Amino acid sequence: MASIEQLANRMEAGVAIEPPSLDLMDRWLLRDPEQLAKIHAARSEYFDVITNPQTDRLKWLQARHNGIGASEAPAVMGVGKWESPYTVWLKKMAPPPEDDDPPNEAAEMGHWLEPVVAAVFQARTGYRTILDGSLLRSKKYPFMTCTLDAWSCVNGVWVPNEIKTTGAWLESDWEHGTPPFYMPQIRHQHVVVGPVERSFNACLIGGQRFVWDEHFRNEQEEALLIARARRFWSYVTDGEAPPIDGHRATEEALKAAHPIGDKSMVVELDEAFIEAADEIDMLKGQAKSIEEKLRKAQNEVRAALGDAELGRLPNGSEFRYRTAHGKHGPYRTLTFKKAG
Repeated sequence: MASIEQLANRMEAGVAIEPPSLDLMDRWLLRDPEQLAKIHAARSEYFDVITNPQTDRLKWLQARHNGIGASEAPAVMGVGKWESPYTVWLKKMAPPPEDDDPPNEAAEMGHWLEPVVAAVFQARTGYRTILDGSLLRSKKYPFMTCTLDAWSCVNGVWVPNEIKTTGAWLESDWEHGTPPFYMPQIRHQHVVVGPVERSFNACLIGGQRFVWDEHFRNEQEEALLIARARRFWSYVTDGEAPPIDGHRATEEALKAAHPIGDKSMVVELDEAFIEAADEIDMLKGQAKSIEEKLRKAQNEVRAALGDAELGRLPNGSEFRYRTAHGKHGPYRTLTFKKAG
């Protein structure tokens, strides 16, 4: 069988080649059903394999609806970047999906790039890696599930590997390793698959920069996550909304739920909202003051930089005043990068 390098050389020389065999494609895409079955069997005391979106995406969506997925764990823990406990609760309270709505383009491209990111991780680290994609449900905590991207083998032990892709504009999130808002997802996977000494995650940033990270087990953080997940799932089973929070996603969900007001309705609020009203008034004043101070400090930096796009401080930190181009013409953005 021709190697990938040999096939590439033939293509460069203009030599016609047959489409690659399924076996070769499986090696390219890091598929190994036999090894994957062995991994699942070895950990069968910890989880059930429910389904795989590749074989039945609608069934996967419906099964995922009946539990807290690992990607929902950051929101449940209150550190989600895009979702809040309230918005996850709203999804769980809605009827299970009846149609297979296609993922958005970013999610679709991320799915296509998973084998690439996994292959780069394997090449960079030397740890054999195979893709999974199955929905796993914890036997001990059946309200906890995860769809594991891949497994990597370290000293003969297979451990989870979370594959990510992200845009170049979010590169700063990964400046100091895995962003904190992803860590509950990693811990959630540790709980579902059963005790693991470590796990990995690999990320392709902007299609050009590859980073990877290693995470060791932290039983204290896992215990906290289990407690929060159990409490959240009780909100779902009881049909009681979790406490309202200040997340932007919660705000948008509440606005969407009540888009048009009814002038004929009056709600008599209790005395607790007098305190809430005072707090809103006070915080608005503080926010205005902080915004003005921030703008003043940023304007001082803008004035000092002038046409320059880089300002370097004695401690190595930097201001970057870059030029971008929008539909209304060029504009400049000011960012700060701390040294180290």
